[in-house]
Amino acid sequence: MAICCFCAAPAQEASIPFQRHSAVLTSVSSNGNWAVGSTEGVGYFVNAKTSKLTIFEKSGITYDFNSVADCGIAGGSYTPDFGCDTACYVTEEKGIVPLPLREGITSSFCMGASADGSLLVGNVRIPNNGTTRAYTQPVVWYRNQSGEYEVFEELPFNKIGFDNVHVQGAWLLGLSNDGLKLYGRVIDHSGYI
Repeated sequence: MAICCFCAAPAQEASIPFQRHSAVLTSVSSNGNWAVGSTEGVGYFVNAKTSKLTIFEKSGITYDFNSVADCGIAGGSYTPDFGCDTACYVTEEKGIVPLPLREGITSSFCMGASADGSLLVGNVRIPNNGTTRAYTQPVVWYRNQSGEYEVFEELPFNKIGFDNVHVQGAWLLGLSNDGLKLYGRVIDHSGYI
C-alpha cells in the first residue's frame, strides 16, 4: 500500500506530491519551506522551495527525524542495527551530522529545533554509577558562531520546572519557535509518566 504525502507550504503556489511506500512527513517548519519525517526506519527531508525530496535509507540504520527549523536544520537521531541512538542534525548540504556528546553517554536523541536553528533540544541517557541502569537527562545544544553545535548542556530538573517533583527522568519533546519554552514529559519515582 502506498501513502501519498503532500507538503503544501504557504510559500508555494501548488502542493507538491511525494509518493513513497509508507512515507510520512511529521514536522513542517513554521515558514513552510521545509518538512521532515520518518517511518519504518526511513528518513525524509523535503525542501519545498525546490521540490526536492531527500530520502535517508541505508541498510542497517534506522532514521528518526523529529523537527525542522526555518533555516532548514532538522533534528533527529539515527540508530545502527542493535546499536544506540545517536542525536544528529540534518541539512540539505551536509546530510546527517552527529551532535557532539560527552564521553560515557549511552544514547542520545534530538527532539526539537528553534525556528532559527540556534538551539536543538533532546535527551541523553546517562549511566547511573556504573550500573546497567541509566537515567534520561534533558539537554540543549547551542549553535556557535561557526555554525556548528557545541557539546550539550544538561538542563537540571529545577531549571525546567520539576524542582518540587521527585523524578526519575524527563523527556523533552520539543521547544517553541523562539526557543524560550520547552515541552515534554516527566517520569516519576513510580515509573509513570
